[in-house]
Amino acid sequence: MDLLFFKVWRNKYLNNYIYKIVEEFEYYKQRKPIKNSKILRKLKNGQYLTNIILNSKSVFIDGYELPETISILELGGKMVSPLKENNITPYISKLIISSVSINYSIPSSILPTHSITHLKFCNQCEINIEFQIGTLPPSLRTLYLGNYKHPLKEGILPTGLLKLTIHSYEYPIKKNDIPNTVKVLTYGKKFIGCKPANSDTNTNSNINTNTNKINKLLNIVIPNSVEELSILFDIGYIPILADSIRKLTIGRLNFNLEFTDKLNKRTFPYNYCFLPENITDLTFLQIIPLYNTYGGKWIINDDILPKSLISLKFGFLCSIEFLNNSLSSLKNLKELELLNSYFLPKPTSTKSKSSTTMMTQLFKFEIPKSIEKLKLSRDFSILNSIVNKELLLPLLSDLSIGLYDDNDDDKFNYLGSLPETIKILEIQISNLGIERSFSSITSLKISGINFQNINIVPFKAPLLKSLEFDDNFNNKICIDFIPKSVTTLIFGNRFNRPLSSLNLPQSLTKLTLGCRFPKENINQLYNQLPNLKLINFKKKFELL
Repeated sequence: MDLLFFKVWRNKYLNNYIYKIVEEFEYYKQRKPIKNSKILRKLKNGQYLTNIILNSKSVFIDGYELPETISILELGGKMVSPLKENNITPYISKLIISSVSINYSIPSSILPTHSITHLKFCNQCEINIEFQIGTLPPSLRTLYLGNYKHPLKEGILPTGLLKLTIHSYEYPIKKNDIPNTVKVLTYGKKFIGCKPANSDTNTNSNINTNTNKINKLLNIVIPNSVEELSILFDIGYIPILADSIRKLTIGRLNFNLEFTDKLNKRTFPYNYCFLPENITDLTFLQIIPLYNTYGGKWIINDDILPKSLISLKFGFLCSIEFLNNSLSSLKNLKELELLNSYFLPKPTSTKSKSSTTMMTQLFKFEIPKSIEKLKLSRDFSILNSIVNKELLLPLLSDLSIGLYDDNDDDKFNYLGSLPETIKILEIQISNLGIERSFSSITSLKISGINFQNINIVPFKAPLLKSLEFDDNFNNKICIDFIPKSVTTLIFGNRFNRPLSSLNLPQSLTKLTLGCRFPKENINQLYNQLPNLKLINFKKKFELL
């Protein structure tokens, strides 16, 4: 069958016909902007549409004009006319409202009561209308409130809701405002939560105090049903959380917030972070430290991290000095991610040690031996310890390293001496002009390469099966660069160079090409690659 297909494909007429059909189906699979019903009627096979955007400025398309196949509907543009009962069909399961402003009412009869499971009001959409009990359908399972302008009241959110995101919101969240069925809860970066609500909302009298304006944690509610929690606005401590939480993401933990200084210094607890013992996934996007001048103690205790952690991630500009005595106790930790994190040495009387030396000492032998996946950025001290076998990680199989500069070629030499346990490697680099050897790697991803016309020279990887380039890659590749053992090859959207110049390996069975790859170059592949079974196109086809 495969042989027959390639014989058909080599026929120029049949080739163009097949490609045209593929283009058409790809077109209908993508989200389509529609301005009026005339465009819908002009589509040859509009019954294949599943995902559309209505960019009407004044008039909605009546629901009966939409194909029954439409399951995802986005309302965009500057919509000023009110929704009518026939605008949204009972076939819609996901409704996205990205209109700049919504000032009209949404009667409860507008939204289908049994079909819509996902409802999203985007961040740029100001929701000036006020939801009433019954406005949101009981079938709703996921709700995203980008910019809601009214206080939520008990009973407004349906009891079957499982996932809730509140991005920008001015009012405090009270008990029972969020149903006890919610399992995934996110408070966004622009959450304020201190604006006094109307008197009939039974708002607590202390909402107006300065403490509540600064300490937003006093204005939120976290139901006991929540298993995944994300707090993305600035906080100065981690509140006491329910034991049900398994996954926690903290956006910005800032110990220098004003309300921290207002607390009584004599009674301020130095372990002012409370993490449930059952948490398995913990992410800090940013941590800003505070040295307590009263006795030189740390705000975070060394044993703050729960022993149950499986995944621990630190994002951009995280100060992680408290890990000095914490990591070694995490016997179950399998994934560790340190992206642009840094260490601040503890205050001491001697300052002879450089920050690099301190960084190496802090991490030496501290990473648990249970680690299987490690992601680093600009931290050569850890990589050096692994290569020199000062840091033994017998289970490490997935390693990501970056971000190298052009003058860091000596650091590349580390890559040829990686432990044989490592099978998956991602390198974020700006130059690959030195020959490497990856003896045990089976999967390699190369990312972060500058758009320079440099030769990417061959490397030795006898066991390599999968090779991937990210969307930024469009460099000139030296012939025979790709090892002969590769079976899966992935190029990103920017790559558009002729494949005939690469001498692709005969072992190749799967090939992925980006949206800029010219289709006229595809015909060259089939005589070259007798074992090729699948070609995947990331192509974004133009509107018909």
